[in-house]
Amino acid sequence: DISSYDWLTQMMSADRTYNLNITGGTEKLSYSASGSLFDQDGSLINSNFKRYNGRITTKYKSDNWTIDGSLAITNEIRRRASGGLIVTASRYRPYFPAIDPDADIAIVNSSGGTRTPAIALGQALKRKDDSNRDRTNISLGIRRKLSKNLDFITNLGSSITNDVRNIFRPRFDLYDVDNDEIITDPTLSGVSATSTRTTKFSWDAGLAFKKQYGKKN
Repeated sequence: DISSYDWLTQMMSADRTYNLNITGGTEKLSYSASGSLFDQDGSLINSNFKRYNGRITTKYKSDNWTIDGSLAITNEIRRRASGGLIVTASRYRPYFPAIDPDADIAIVNSSGGTRTPAIALGQALKRKDDSNRDRTNISLGIRRKLSKNLDFITNLGSSITNDVRNIFRPRFDLYDVDNDEIITDPTLSGVSATSTRTTKFSWDAGLAFKKQYGKKN
């Protein structure tokens, strides 16, 4: 009875995108700023994704100087559905006790074969897998005219990425109405958390010499 598990999927999942752009400047200085939000509902219960983007760029140009700079920031927030949720639900027989995805306990009887799949499905529905990633990219380019034919050029860039992931496997109890007891398996619940940071930096510099020899046709 597939219709019994319609709550596994969010049939009205949708994508939403918002954008904002600003530009301006003067004769020697120009700038632009942009921001966006992407919001996506997951097709499975307990799944969604959001991404925030922001970027600022500026450029200064005079007779002897050219300077380009940019700053970009991205933040991604993701909630993943429980791995194997579809398989676990498809193996749960229609005549098994009903499981409320918002409840912490399910009512079963003492007949065999229902306890393990009931706990597995209940925990899969309530499992939360959240991750948060933010990235910052900075770049700066400078060109200085030293003489008519010689320029000094330098570029530097930096990137920092932070990743945090938290997984919560909640306790899910079964109430045996025949024996009036609560059944709990503490080995199936728990919390895990990971955090990483990646930093990159680059820099280069050089001279650019340009001179024309001979007559121009």
